[in-house]
Amino acid sequence: MLGFPQGRYTISERVVIPDRPTFDLFVKHVSQKPGMERYLESVHELVVRDSTDKPYGYLVQYVFVGHMTHLKCLGFNGLRWRESPPTPTFHPFLSEFKNLTVLALWDCTFTNLGELQRLILSSRSLVELNIGRLTLHTPARGARYASLPKASPTLKIVRLTEICNDVFINLSQWMAQVISQSVETYEFHPPPDPTADWRPSAENVLKALGGSLKNLIIPAVDQPVNGFSLAHNVNLESLTISVDYLGKQSPWITIANTLLSITGPPLINSLRLQLWCIDGNINGLPWDRLDYTGMTALQEILEREDFKGLTEVMALIAVPEHLQIRLETVLEEIEHHIPRLTRRGILKLEVVPILSATQGDEQLRISTLPWPWCPPS
Repeated sequence: MLGFPQGRYTISERVVIPDRPTFDLFVKHVSQKPGMERYLESVHELVVRDSTDKPYGYLVQYVFVGHMTHLKCLGFNGLRWRESPPTPTFHPFLSEFKNLTVLALWDCTFTNLGELQRLILSSRSLVELNIGRLTLHTPARGARYASLPKASPTLKIVRLTEICNDVFINLSQWMAQVISQSVETYEFHPPPDPTADWRPSAENVLKALGGSLKNLIIPAVDQPVNGFSLAHNVNLESLTISVDYLGKQSPWITIANTLLSITGPPLINSLRLQLWCIDGNINGLPWDRLDYTGMTALQEILEREDFKGLTEVMALIAVPEHLQIRLETVLEEIEHHIPRLTRRGILKLEVVPILSATQGDEQLRISTLPWPWCPPS
């Protein structure tokens, strides 16, 4: 982190600036302390959480450009470019970070898609792109993207999570045109909206990725839908299905419906099932009585020819931290409901805690699930 004890200063490899006062203090020490620049060179990760009261995210270029020469990961939380737009020099500033490989944008608001496009395309050495809770004030419906340059040729991981359907569709249409076939991992998770169909846009991206895609993370669907095609992703190795379990329908039925919606699946090696159990007491039942309805149907699906290449079925159940759920109890129930899959020796189970905190009316979820970059809380 960042510290200035008793007139001395140290900077670790990871710097998090959570608010405007911390940023102002940082600027003060950088400008007044001789030799401070050499400490900035040791920073590998910078996370900036912008402020709605006193925005400062657009000012970071004036402090860090030319100094954090070894920066690898840059994260922005809460950028509000509609209210505080960047200067024309902001995008060239990003291109100065020659070693930047990870860009993360969380809960950011842009005036239009063009601002986000320029931000992404400014980083030519990106390996990983994470975008979550993105807001666009002016959706770019019907925009033409073919004339834009391609995204970073080194890009390997793209994650789009908790993005509303309209924005997801627009962003996907653009990505289908510019995304590089170097991408090996793709995750998308628009919020559930029965009135919107994000599948065509998602399929266009998957088609553009083609044979480069190896790992795919998708949201579950409550009801089987007409074919969601993976026919172009002939080298896909791992499929992850993410389920928000709210107690209305057994998560195993939801997972089965999702698998039934997929057409043309390649012979994947690994199937991962992520269950997000948000409420600690669904329908008055304790978690050791999780609804296992639909597991028999799931077993039958996984015995089909399409899934004969499976060497691992990993069920990862995320529950609120305060609950004392017994892994052994859940495992016994699962093994009881899918004995044939259990005998194949490919079933794995893990239970992890969700750390939850309330911020106003918004429920935040920060989990111990493996994640390359988490926004500051």
